[in-house]
Order: sequence, then C-alpha cells, then structure tokens
Amino acid sequence: RMTGGGIFHCTALHGGGVALESGSEGMLFEVPVAHCTATENWGGALYVAANARALVVKSEWTRNEARRGGGSYIDGVARFVDVNVTDCHARNWAGAFYPAPKTGNIEFVRIRVVGCTADFGAAALCVAGGTGGAGGTGSNMTTSITDSAFYNCTALSNNAGFAYVFQNANFVMSNSLISGCTSPTKGGALFVTSARLRLDHVRFMHCFAGDRGAAVSCEGGALLEFSNIEVSDCRAGESSGEGGAMSIDDGVLRMVDARIANCVARGENSLGGGIMSRGSSTRVDLIRVTLVDCSAEKGGGLNLAGNGSLIGVHVEGCEATYGGGLLMSSGSTFYVGPDGMAPSKFVAFVARFWGGM
Repeated sequence: RMTGGGIFHCTALHGGGVALESGSEGMLFEVPVAHCTATENWGGALYVAANARALVVKSEWTRNEARRGGGSYIDGVARFVDVNVTDCHARNWAGAFYPAPKTGNIEFVRIRVVGCTADFGAAALCVAGGTGGAGGTGSNMTTSITDSAFYNCTALSNNAGFAYVFQNANFVMSNSLISGCTSPTKGGALFVTSARLRLDHVRFMHCFAGDRGAAVSCEGGALLEFSNIEVSDCRAGESSGEGGAMSIDDGVLRMVDARIANCVARGENSLGGGIMSRGSSTRVDLIRVTLVDCSAEKGGGLNLAGNGSLIGVHVEGCEATYGGGLLMSSGSTFYVGPDGMAPSKFVAFVARFWGGM
C-alpha cells in the first residue's frame, strides 16, 4: 500500500509507474502518477497482471504513455475510485485504460478522463473480453463505469473516440457523461463489435465520427441495451455520413426512454440523422424514444433496414431530401404502434424531394 507522495518521470517495459505481477495486491491512495512511460507495451502508470488485484483511490494521473493503456492496462481485478486521468496517450490503443479482465471484474467509480489520445483508436478505453483464467472465458466478467465523465478524447487514426468494446466483452455504464470525443472513422464515442453493452442514464454530447455513428457505432453481432440515454449535437461524416447519433450494422439495439436531438449525418448520400441501421440480421426496437431536429440526405430522423419495432416513438422537426422523419429500406419489417395510450408520432418534418415519412 502506498499513501501520498507521488510517482513521476519513471520508465519500465510494462507499468511505467507501478507493475503488479500475478498473485500480488496493491493499493494507491492519493498517489499522483505523472510523465511515466511503458516503453514496450502495457500501462503507462499502472500494469495489473492476471491474478493480481489493484485498488486506486483519489489519484491524479497526468501525461503517462504506453503502447496500450496510456494510463493503465488491466488483466486482473481492479477498482478505480475518484481517479482523474488527463492527457495520457497510447501509441496503439487505449489512451487512458485498457481493461481486459481475465480473472475478475473491473470497476470504475467517479473517474474523470480529459484529453486522452490514441494513435490508433479507443482514445479513453479499450474494453476486451477474451480468455479467462483456468481455461475459462472472460465473457462472464464485467467492466463497469459509474458516475463518471469523459471529455475531449481523440482517436487519431481509427475507431472509437471514447471506447472500443469487443471480443465478447460485457460492458456496463451508468450515470455518466461523454462529451467532445472524436474518431476519423467509426464511433465518435463508442465502437462495439461482438460484445454486450448496457447503458443507463448516459449522455453523449458534441461527438464526431468521420464515417458513421457519432455517439455509437456497432457491428459484428453486438447486443446493445440502452435506457434513459440522451444524445445531442453529434455529427457523422463530412460527406456520406451514416448515423448522426447511432449506426447499427448487423447488431441488435433495444433502446427505451431516450432522446436524440440536433444530430446530423452530413453530405451526399448521408443516411440517418438520428439512427441508421442495416443488415439482414439487424434488429432495432425503440420504445418511448424521441428524435428532434435531426437531418441527413436520406432519413432525417431514422434510416432503417432489417427488422424491429417503433413503440411510442416521437419524431419531430427532422429534415432530409428523402424521408424527413423515416426512410425504410426495401425488404425491411418494422412494427409502428402506440405505447399504451401514447401513439407513435411523426410531426413537422421536411422532405425536400419525396417521402416526409
């Protein structure tokens, strides 16, 4: 256990500041870690090996660097509480944290991440499932984030300005904010493949993706369960953007009690100012979801392919060349109906050429 003091300008192959090897336990309490570097691979400030345990409380991490996990790379069990991470960098993936739980759950509580970058992607987090301990799988282990905020994180050349969730990972996030995160490709904030993601009371603001899914982009059989989500002022693409808020490509989205406002997919042939979906195996179920003032060339509010349902959905003030409120692709099947006594509504939208809905 280390309390107070600080770790500054340190260098190691793995764990530039601190490395916890298999079987060890460590606690950092009010310990700042700054300007530390993992020269070979993992964890600029902290590396936690499989079968190791870490607790980090009330710590400030600044300008640490590694190939993966500019702040920390975690294979074992870890809990971070009241930790601030600023301007950390990954030469590959995960500017702040790379949780890859192999022997237990990883928890983040009241963390604040600002201005982290990754040369490839996942500017704040890269969340992996992977193989678990004792020949098992990591799919029954969870990475969770609660009461946290992420600001202005940037993927410099690949996906996920905030987090890349993949490899059958279980990722849970609640009561948190993601603002100003950017990617030049997919997932200005979140990019998800072959994983399960549950979000509750999460807000996305001012995020940008160069291609699609400014807040969320998913593909490869991802399962997304969202409730009480708010997405505002997000933008996909300079040209041919897809999913000003969300892009669902061969995945499943179930979203309840959400609001999407002022989101844009830009350029010629842009799809879905609010949500774009595609793929024969894609399913989108929206329940009590409101979309306001979104725009794209095709499907100002929603551009949907696949199947699913729109229950008690309210689309208002959305604009497109084709399908101001909703554009549905040929061969798709969606049920549109009320939520109890509250009908689905498409109100005051504009289609400049054809099909207000």
